[in-house]
Amino acid sequence: MSRRLAFWLSRTADLRVMAPVIDAAASRPGLEVVVLIPGWTIGRAYYTVDADGLRASLGSRVRIRVLETPGRLEGAILDEAAETVVTVLPRITDVPDDVGDGARQRTRMRGVTWAALPYAYHQDYLCATEPERLARDWDLVATLGPYSLDVVDHELRRADPVLRRKLRARLAAIGYPELDVIPFLDRAAILSRYELPADRPIIVFSTANTFRAHGAADHRAAALEARFRGWRPWSRRALRALPFAFTRGPILPYRRYLATIRALAGANGAYVVAKSRVKHDDPPYVGDYVDRVVEDVSFFPATSLELLSVASLNVNFISTTALEAIACGCPTLAVWQLPLERMIEPVSARFGRRYCFDPGSFANSPGASELIDGTSAAGASRLSALATASLADLRGDATAREAALDRFLAVRGKSSAAFLDAVAALA
Repeated sequence: MSRRLAFWLSRTADLRVMAPVIDAAASRPGLEVVVLIPGWTIGRAYYTVDADGLRASLGSRVRIRVLETPGRLEGAILDEAAETVVTVLPRITDVPDDVGDGARQRTRMRGVTWAALPYAYHQDYLCATEPERLARDWDLVATLGPYSLDVVDHELRRADPVLRRKLRARLAAIGYPELDVIPFLDRAAILSRYELPADRPIIVFSTANTFRAHGAADHRAAALEARFRGWRPWSRRALRALPFAFTRGPILPYRRYLATIRALAGANGAYVVAKSRVKHDDPPYVGDYVDRVVEDVSFFPATSLELLSVASLNVNFISTTALEAIACGCPTLAVWQLPLERMIEPVSARFGRRYCFDPGSFANSPGASELIDGTSAAGASRLSALATASLADLRGDATAREAALDRFLAVRGKSSAAFLDAVAALA
């Protein structure tokens, strides 16, 4: 008798993690797959899932069901006789909390299990900040690997031992399903798809996120970001904090980084692709320094992975793009452009440091990734040196990359299968 899995997919961005698992599940004997998507307008409309496009992408093996309202979630799970509901992260996105919580509680009472896929390090943050909820409400929470488990153990070292054991029993280190597609990426097809040169090195520049949508730890954070990006119409509030912004030590302007990348490309005959996202709200001047700007064209495989797989170098800003780059064998320079503790609330800032700053993190694993702290004099000096560097000198070390991947990922290349095995063990 077949087991039925229901996947809650409310945002296209979640496809980067969920689609490989859906594809693997649809190919596994004894599994039937239904994907539930919202038929209402979600908060981030640019991530709206198109049912027809999804059907074309996933094929006829997967059933797509569009829900008319959030209140239909519970009924759809039961109608489809789903034995497990899969989400990205242990939360039900784009559904009111009371509706989602009620659906989960009542379906679990009827034997339905709930399993969460990982999204970079965010599940580790939730384990540390909401351990009671996760241990109570979820049957399986997947994370990446040894590094993640060490972080969770450290964060919960003072928690009640019973709670620690209960949460740990929910955790499964399965690697990162998004990365499963890397061995199948076709260099020639990618170069053609994005109209990139085959005879020049390619630098993929991941544009800077904006902190304006995050809960700032300090109301004057807007001034610091404006100092980095430039004084724009949206920053009137920031202008009032102008004196504060210039007492926070070195903050190099965005244009300085862009000019360095342009100079580095010129010194090496390289072509620069800026990988952007809608939420980054790139300043118009970004286009003046690069050869091409690319937003998310697809999430399965992810556009970022496709570009990194053909790149000679990646430059990113406080981003887990560094992990994607390491997995693609692409040297990566990770820029810490602002004092994070001033930009977002303290716990999030601490996790940002843990994964994107501390020694051994995604962004700071010598030989695999290099961190440039743009809030320090040393960072400014390193940036100056990069303008005339050779790409060959930035190549990194393959052995160091392999060691980093072993530290971050419990499973490599077969993370989707590992997740499905963990789900099967719930039965």
